Amino acid sequence: MKEPVFTGAATALITPFRDGEVDYKRLDDQLDFQIKNRSAAVVVSGSTGESTALSFSEYRDLLTHVCMFVNGRIKVVAGAGASSTQETIVRCHAAESAGADAVMLAAPPYCKPTQTGLRLHFLTVADQTSLPVILYNVPGRTAVSMTEETCAALADHPRINGIKEASGSPAFQTAMMAACGDRFHVWCGNDQETVQMMALGAKGVISVASNLLPGEIAKICSLCMSGQFSAAAKKHLRLAPLYAALFRESNPIPIKKAMALAGLDSGELRLPLTPLSPAHAPELENVLRELHMIP
Repeated sequence: MKEPVFTGAATALITPFRDGEVDYKRLDDQLDFQIKNRSAAVVVSGSTGESTALSFSEYRDLLTHVCMFVNGRIKVVAGAGASSTQETIVRCHAAESAGADAVMLAAPPYCKPTQTGLRLHFLTVADQTSLPVILYNVPGRTAVSMTEETCAALADHPRINGIKEASGSPAFQTAMMAACGDRFHVWCGNDQETVQMMALGAKGVISVASNLLPGEIAKICSLCMSGQFSAAAKKHLRLAPLYAALFRESNPIPIKKAMALAGLDSGELRLPLTPLSPAHAPELENVLRELHMIP
């Protein structure tokens, strides 16, 4: 059986921007915060990290900086998906050169490949990289979902380590995990579903909320991994209003606002993303107040 890239809580890391540039000082603060609060890994340049707004040189420099700063203290997973197979391979090679521990690959967005196309895409990329591959099933962003048959067909590739599952479909999650068994690791991709999926055997979560509360999310995963699901559920349900507020608008709009409100300002968003609308700001503020994160 393949060893999972990580177990427990990983953070889908925000990319901090200031005056149009990556704010590396703030990035270092974020990474220190994650390490001190027991996150098992960070995912760099995923959707939470505004990957589509990064130039290739920014992507390469960001990964290199993170890997050098982390220096093996936690795992670094590079978001490397792109709409073309060749561009995905180029990004994987950049992740290798930077020193990442793994790559994460969403289905190619916009082009809506068939299941055959998805299988060939992921197999081709996995053949061309030396890094473990975490697939990412997020049909809300890519307009296509993998089937359990596709996942089972990919599970035997030696470098395809598993999947971040964010379809929001319990039926698919159950069928996929049954089809793949222990050949394939699964990580929850939606904060709202962490305990449920870990009860089925998921190895942890790749979390947006852990940008703000890494210790809390790490503890929930730790309780699940030790079989203490009732205690994990209690903590998980306490954070349910936060999970809801963080997805009222496109991620990472709300989490960047939440970080700013909590004194952990991670800078501006890049267009086409815009600041959180006034309609949703009061809910987020009230949730953070209830969690004692703002006065």
